[in-house]
Amino acid sequence: GEVGSNKYLVALENGKPVMVKDWVFKVWELSQDRHILATDDIFQKYTCPPFLGITVVVSGFRTRERNQMRNFVIRGGGKYSGELKMNECTHLIVKEPQGAKYDAAKNWHIKIIGDRWLFDCMDKGKYLDTRPYQFGVNTELQTVQTSTPERMSIVRPSISDISAITNTGLNQSQHVDETTDMTSTRFSEHFNSTG
Repeated sequence: GEVGSNKYLVALENGKPVMVKDWVFKVWELSQDRHILATDDIFQKYTCPPFLGITVVVSGFRTRERNQMRNFVIRGGGKYSGELKMNECTHLIVKEPQGAKYDAAKNWHIKIIGDRWLFDCMDKGKYLDTRPYQFGVNTELQTVQTSTPERMSIVRPSISDISAITNTGLNQSQHVDETTDMTSTRFSEHFNSTG
């Protein structure tokens, strides 16, 4: 699986550690010389960072806020981009559900979430399911589909579940570079209170 996949989310929900592939090789290597447990503290550095393999773009935030988000994403093992590119960007974090990047992300089935998701991921030290943070989606009881044990969970439909998304006035180019310097008191207050 990958960060954010159903297997990843079910593993975390069941309290299982999620590790990077180098962990397997290191455990094997060290086990050849002595008795070890794969959960020993020396292997903590192989814990999967929360944003490994994702590319985040933000829209509607002031420069200082964007820089703080960029630092969070990079520190969490992800990539940050100022441009929304089809087949590259995996997550768009928006202040408000509007604008060219928002419209393009809807059409391209990119996850569109609020900034609270990023803060919560960093606070928990793991990638969190984006569905509770998405704009315009309702909660319903569904079965999470995985090849491992079945479990009932509250699952929000993804943006890709929307059957008809229109393209009203949006150029079908494959990237959007819209940089704005809007005010965001909530984001600023968060960083002023946390350092």
